[in-house]
Amino acid sequence: MELKERLQQLIDKKGVKAYEVAKKTGISESTLSRVFGGTTKKLSIKNAESLAKYFNVSEDWLRNGEEAVD
Repeated sequence: MELKERLQQLIDKKGVKAYEVAKKTGISESTLSRVFGGTTKKLSIKNAESLAKYFNVSEDWLRNGEEAVD
């Protein structure tokens, strides 16, 4: 599963719109649009942290589709 699919899954599960995610996380709508358009396949550390916190998921899963192992 690609980043855009994981992000869409989280948005659908939470029942929010992309612009709401942008507003709540401080990530620009254009950045989210690039993710959904496939031109951005990786997130900056700051954006990954913000999205992971907002959706209450691990950064590893969000960025790579993998869960962190302690």
